Amino acid sequence: MILEFLNLLITMGKQNEQTVERGGFLPMVITVGGFFLFLGVVVFYWFDRSPPTVARGGNTPEERVQLLRETRVREDAELKQYGWVDREAGIVRLPIDRAMDLVLEEINQGQSQN
Repeated sequence: MILEFLNLLITMGKQNEQTVERGGFLPMVITVGGFFLFLGVVVFYWFDRSPPTVARGGNTPEERVQLLRETRVREDAELKQYGWVDREAGIVRLPIDRAMDLVLEEINQGQSQN
């Protein structure tokens, strides 16, 4: 029974065989050319190891760290000091701690009235 099954599979495989047609020279040239094009792109990106910001004329890492420090100092001063946002309109900047206290007082007053 097993031999009959194997024989049946072999005959089915022979019936489904298809002849392989040769495509010619052009498909081979296109395939090889595509492979070398892909390989060229991979090699180009592999060997381009310069840092992107320096390569584009940007800041070096040390300059970016210094700029970040200066920005943090300036923002910290704005969060902790009084100042004018718009003097003509009478808009002032409060220290963040004082502003949070005022908001909590407002919330507590609203709850005590209810």
